[in-house]
Amino acid sequence: MQVGAFAPYLPLPAKIRIRVLEPFRVRERFGADADLDEVYRVVTADMQSALDGMVIRRALPVVG
Repeated sequence: MQVGAFAPYLPLPAKIRIRVLEPFRVRERFGADADLDEVYRVVTADMQSALDGMVIRRALPVVG
């Protein structure tokens, strides 16, 4: 009999980190007639860059 196959899934505890970025001022950066597709690309790129930086600084638990 396999007990592991019927054991409920229990996720391990995880730390959640939040980073607040500087306000994104569309009109100051792109003007009053901004191309929304370009604004979307820049905003998502800035957010992804911040997330990538957080991943680099993440401390993983030591296993062993």
